[in-house]
Amino acid sequence: MTYKLAVAAGAIVTLTYLFDIQFFPSGLTPGEVVFFIFVALMFGFLYCIFLLFGAMSALWLLQLLSLSERCIATRRAFHGRAALFVVPAGLHGVGYFLVSLSFFLLSLHFAFAGAQPSLFLLILIFFCAGFLTLFISTAGTQAGITVAGAQPKPQRRLAQLAAVFVAPLVLVLFFGPFMNMVHMAFQLLGVRIPDVSIELPESELGEIERVTEVVGRPILDCRRGAGGRLLVHHADVLWTSVGGVSLVTFTVRTKPEAGIFSPEPTILRVATLRLDAATMRVIKSRPALNPCFDLSNDLLFKTASAQLLPTAQARLQALASAILAAGAPSDILVRGHSDARPFASSIAGKAVDNQRLSELRAEAIVNVLRTALPGKKLTFTAEGAGARELRVKCPAEASTTSYETEQCNALNRRVEVRVMYARMQ
Repeated sequence: MTYKLAVAAGAIVTLTYLFDIQFFPSGLTPGEVVFFIFVALMFGFLYCIFLLFGAMSALWLLQLLSLSERCIATRRAFHGRAALFVVPAGLHGVGYFLVSLSFFLLSLHFAFAGAQPSLFLLILIFFCAGFLTLFISTAGTQAGITVAGAQPKPQRRLAQLAAVFVAPLVLVLFFGPFMNMVHMAFQLLGVRIPDVSIELPESELGEIERVTEVVGRPILDCRRGAGGRLLVHHADVLWTSVGGVSLVTFTVRTKPEAGIFSPEPTILRVATLRLDAATMRVIKSRPALNPCFDLSNDLLFKTASAQLLPTAQARLQALASAILAAGAPSDILVRGHSDARPFASSIAGKAVDNQRLSELRAEAIVNVLRTALPGKKLTFTAEGAGARELRVKCPAEASTTSYETEQCNALNRRVEVRVMYARMQ
């Protein structure tokens, strides 16, 4: 019976997680089906262990309420009346009371010492679920049935067992942070991998650019892998390794607050992608990869000028937020790039070419980031590469249309912001 209940509970928890991320895997191989069943079984036993812990932590409260009820019944002469709070047989006595209270106080101590609101809520909800389990499982054992000498009907006992199984599970799933524990378990299994870098085929470039616009932060690295593969940062992989499709989200949240009673960070913007699991590669490293953000000159500067557009401030502020979200930066290198077409003009009465213009644009971005990023030990470097490091080789204008030539050269007109983070020693 315990095995069956564990499998049922695990299946419910697994399906609840899939409903939570709004995704259901398809194209499972026989081996992945076995793994899927193993996940459900693991969650079932995990739920049973936590529920047992909650019941042990709540035993002292049930003993206290039972004692209070008996005292009130004795004073008011409520003889023969059904008892509401009943302590399970074999768990009476001061020893069980002290052990249960110690379980409860130690769990609260760990939650407060770590200042983790989710852990505190998880302990509280399993305490309530454990108390509910004890209360339902002992209901009627000394209330009227023993006094009358009757035995509980099979239908009643079956309904009681169903209530013992269902009521705490509903309480845990819908009124507590149980999903945080589910997320942690899926992380240990490698199915859920938060805040990592991923490699994608170049065909996904359009989708990544649209995601960047939605979240309002740069996520595409300026570097390319073999075959032009894209490197994308700050990805939360919610489902992978099981099935042919991986679910990836990019999320912007409010800054978490310190304190045990602080609210959970609020999701401000989120974008979701369904990607081919066979072509996506997850890069998980500690410390995380140092990113290189790629910004288009056309979105930051006026044509043939080092003057920032009015909309550039918001984009650079979003870049600063993305940099700070990944840790404490120590060094930032800004490199300006231009296309290969000859350019000659003057700025502030001085002659400039592609090389000098790329230097001036890099310096302009450094000046903005210097005020947007705090830190006395943070160093900035501005460099200009001109047309020496082209991303793509564009055809001559005579062999294609002017529009196609312009679109190609726009990829070369860019500013790269390379971020190096301080490493913990």
